[in-house]
Amino acid sequence: MRKRLRMWIVGVTTCLVWGAGNGPVAGAAPATVATQAQGPASGEAGRDAWQRVPDIFAAMGVAEGSVVADIGAGGGYFTARLSKAVGATGRVYAVDVSSSALTGLRQRVGREGLTNVEVVQGTAADPRLPEGRLDAALIVNAYHEMAEHQSMLAAIRRALKPSGRLVIVEPIAEAGRGAPRAGQEKQHQIAPQYVQQDAVGAGFVIVKLEDPFSRRSGDTPEYLLALTPAPAAVADMPPHVHANATDDLSRQPDAVVAALALKPGQVVVDIGAGTGLFTRRFARVVAPGGRAIGLDIEPSHIDALKADAAALGLTNYEARLVAPDNPGLPAASADVIFLSNTYHHLRDRVAYFTRVRDALKPSGRLVVVDFAPGAMGGMAMDDHPDQKQVETELAAAGFRLARTHTFLERQFFLEFVRR
Repeated sequence: MRKRLRMWIVGVTTCLVWGAGNGPVAGAAPATVATQAQGPASGEAGRDAWQRVPDIFAAMGVAEGSVVADIGAGGGYFTARLSKAVGATGRVYAVDVSSSALTGLRQRVGREGLTNVEVVQGTAADPRLPEGRLDAALIVNAYHEMAEHQSMLAAIRRALKPSGRLVIVEPIAEAGRGAPRAGQEKQHQIAPQYVQQDAVGAGFVIVKLEDPFSRRSGDTPEYLLALTPAPAAVADMPPHVHANATDDLSRQPDAVVAALALKPGQVVVDIGAGTGLFTRRFARVVAPGGRAIGLDIEPSHIDALKADAAALGLTNYEARLVAPDNPGLPAASADVIFLSNTYHHLRDRVAYFTRVRDALKPSGRLVVVDFAPGAMGGMAMDDHPDQKQVETELAAAGFRLARTHTFLERQFFLEFVRR
């Protein structure tokens, strides 16, 4: 049974146990600490048949001489295999937070003669890895159990070389993908959009998402997410240019981007991009093969977008000046076309969004986030259409409502597809 993180609270003391041991058994309870502390599991040979270890190591870029970390190492399934892959000139840091699990790891390291492995006791917020030394790090079936995601990711980012890779493999059942994050984590799983949200917020660029990736017969499928540190960002985000807009906190840009479940390689167009609050996030999520294109009618905004892209080092982040009545997009060129607090500025919206419809790929989505009535100081504004009017206008332009998100306090958040 793959080890799950268990949490026991006695008074004010919390004991955390990570583990990437053996594969999960459908419907089974988490393993106990005693089980986790044992040596190699008898089912490891069977796990080799479905876990796709060579593909995981390829995503990490593991080679002879690499310095890598197995975070949530548990019984050492990946640690032992990484030890062989990096060879005598490489180094493996096997990290866990449980003393008993680490005892088992040390026993296995000694028993199997893994002289290039160093066992490390981490904390809930820090794997205690050397700064700037790692070529790659791996977390398998342990991320959903971690409580200090941003602190953990920040620590891993510091430990990675600028070209290093972090690979996360996690389970998610199809039926649970739409559940709230807390509900997923209670079921010992997490959907990729939540991990993407965390990663982008911690300064990573998404290199690859393979979903589904691996699955043992009868069990929950897993996906693989590969990340690399983003170039150093500007210290301060540029100010938003809409004088009447709600502040960035209430707009929840990271949560909005996560809810869209974008994938690497997609093309996302941000109409009315302003200074790039959303565009920069789209660029990181769809990297490296995808593009984020910020459109605006104000030359000063385009200059700000270009400066933002250059400062962030995001070569897939574009800015284009467009006419007020036409986004100027080629036919079938976009996977997602997005507007935040821009819809109400447009005139002759049916004609405008008929052009937008042609620019979407057949499976593409149009996403509209805009002020709800009364959101601006308690006053409904004549030029701000409500959700019903948006749905009516877009139906006339050839769209149908596919999904409604309700977590934004002062805005409606709607996804449309082509009819």
